[in-house]
Amino acid sequence: MKIVRKVLILSINTDWANELSILLKESPKIEVVLASSRTSATKLITDSQFEAVIVEESFKEKNIDYFLRVLVTQKVKPNFVFLCFSDFLSYRRLELPDNLSDISIKIHSLPMPKSTLKELIYNELFPLGLAAQAIDREFNQVLVRASHRVLESLNIKDIKASKPVLLSKMESLDVAIRGKVIIKTEFFSGALLISFPLESYKALYKLVVGVDIEQLSIDNTDFAGEVANMIYGQAKKELDENGVKLNMAIPVLDVSKELISKKPIYVIPVDSSIGKIYIKIAPDYF
Repeated sequence: MKIVRKVLILSINTDWANELSILLKESPKIEVVLASSRTSATKLITDSQFEAVIVEESFKEKNIDYFLRVLVTQKVKPNFVFLCFSDFLSYRRLELPDNLSDISIKIHSLPMPKSTLKELIYNELFPLGLAAQAIDREFNQVLVRASHRVLESLNIKDIKASKPVLLSKMESLDVAIRGKVIIKTEFFSGALLISFPLESYKALYKLVVGVDIEQLSIDNTDFAGEVANMIYGQAKKELDENGVKLNMAIPVLDVSKELISKKPIYVIPVDSSIGKIYIKIAPDYF
């Protein structure tokens, strides 16, 4: 699932396009590109991947017809095309290609308040909603996927992640050590932690480093931070591909008895061949 949705607006009415663009970009999850000519529109849809295209009637029927024919030749097509017309007959004159069936065509009547059009577009692009939450769902999914890839790369087998649970709803997890990375983005600000019960950490250390440890010491605890940093690096790579830039981060250890935060802390319990592991996402926990 994409973090940032890229939207292309086709319109010769630059005032209309710019005003709608400003409204859409109120969400950091929207990137907007404008085109006012057939040539620029064709190049953009060929060179970039867009989640949606918004076509306003001033773009002219012949240009719209041409653009739609180009659109169906693309390997990766937008999921939505929003056609905005004040004259329904203009829409009826459009020659919609037959093979647009895999694109959802939405027709909206103008004039319409741009704030209303923005909400209609948001509802399509974000079916789960954009209400303020303690944690961003999609960002959370990126972190979980990154954790899974890293654990697999360490030759941990039988990885099975459960659904996120509030830490406050769980019984004592008997955690001995946590690797922690601080994250600050428009979508999430707080900490990513990977927590190990002592036996799980000892098994992981033996598996990866090849050394048996009896107890935690200054010589063997840094590895927990390294694992957290590997997860962060995997998440950073995926987010970079989605246009979300993360800063470099320094992993640290967290050996506090319990995590205390004013915000809910989410825990993804993971069963594996080395025992229990807990991925924790803690908003505003630094």
